[in-house]
This record gives sequence, C-alpha cells and structure tokens, in this order.
Amino acid sequence: MSRMIPGLSIEDARLVRDEVIRRRMARGDRSAVLIGQGHGSGDPAILNERMVSVTTARIPTDSVPLLVRGVVGLHLSPESVRQALLGHLVEAQDGKLQLGLEVASHRFDDRNIETSDLVAVNGGVTRLVSSVSHAPTGAEPTFRMLRDGLAVDEGCVPPSDTVQKAVEDITAYAIRCCTPLAELFAQENDQRRGPGILVAVGIGEPIGLTSNNTVELEVAGARVAAVIADTDHFI
Repeated sequence: MSRMIPGLSIEDARLVRDEVIRRRMARGDRSAVLIGQGHGSGDPAILNERMVSVTTARIPTDSVPLLVRGVVGLHLSPESVRQALLGHLVEAQDGKLQLGLEVASHRFDDRNIETSDLVAVNGGVTRLVSSVSHAPTGAEPTFRMLRDGLAVDEGCVPPSDTVQKAVEDITAYAIRCCTPLAELFAQENDQRRGPGILVAVGIGEPIGLTSNNTVELEVAGARVAAVIADTDHFI
C-alpha cells in the first residue's frame, strides 16, 4: 500500500486495516477465532470464519515456509466474551474441547510489528483446519502429529481446566488489541451482538510443511485433522 499511496505511514495503514475489519463486520461477518501463538511471544492471532476448514485442507506452499501445529480450545458465546472483557471468568458454550491444526507462515518483518498488528493481521496464521469436538474425560487422551504417515510429535491433550485458564488469558487481551472487535463488544445494547468465538492454544511443537507433505493430527488413535501441501492447487 505504501508504494501505491505516497507518504502512507504505518499508523495510516493501521487505520485502513481497522476500517476494513469494521466494514466486514458490518456486512455480517460475525465469527472469529483467537489462537494463542505461543512461539515464544505469546501473541494472539484472530482469524475470520472463512479461514476455518472443516475438511482436509490443501494448502499452496508458494515457496513460503509453513508451520503446522495442533491446537485445542473452547467455543465462547458473545456474552461470555463480554464478561471476560469485564474481568469475569469465561465459560465455554458447550464444555467440549475443540481440536484441530493451525497453519502459519512467516511473511512479516517483526521489527515494525506490535501486538495489535499481529492480532489484526493474523500474525502469519493462515488457516485453522478441521476443528472437531471432544468431550473431556477422566483420562486425558494422547495426541500424535504425523508427517507423511510417520509420527514426529506426541503427548497428552491438556485437561479442560488448563485449556480454560489459557483461554481466559488470551480472550480479553486479544480483543482489546483489535480496536474494531473491542468497539463491537463494548456495545452492550447492540442488537447485532458480537461474534461467537473459538479460542485455542497450541499443543505439541510446530512441524514444517513443504511441497507434497501431509501433516495429520491423531487424538486417541483417530485422525481429526489433516493438511496437504500442494504447489499446484490454489484455494
């Protein structure tokens, strides 16, 4: 944009970005997904519902390094999000954990990027794939991350209360960093209400995804999500 508009500053670009987000919400774009990055910085990202896949996703690598990791989170109602902004405890809509895969790239120059920028432009996160429900049990299930059928990482899905605590830490912080969302949720009498939100945190280590790789997430022995890298297929 700075090449097309002489003199455009970073602050100007942020105003343009926020206005785009406001207009999308005004058109009825109501859903959001918050993901705690957890790659050292702990900065959150916000995804649009159109960036969430419910089936196996074919992702064009386009020569950009991609990382895939498992995520686990909770669905929150708009009212629960408003309560979180007021400092109250959050409550999941159905109590079930949501499991899936996050796909991220690293296109940004971190020297001029602040947390509010990471929140608004997704911090490099490009997709959330195949979010599925899992009812918490007494014995937390194991997960495995596989690349081309070979296990490269494994562990236990964190218990529901651990996920809920992480969700509480992310939700209000992320929304306050995204001015249009903060404005929306501050309007308690707004008949449009806020979007329903899925808040997730990472599990396991990020796995590199290159051309023709397939990365899968298994939970309790069952595949719940998969991403296929494809240099020829564009979505």
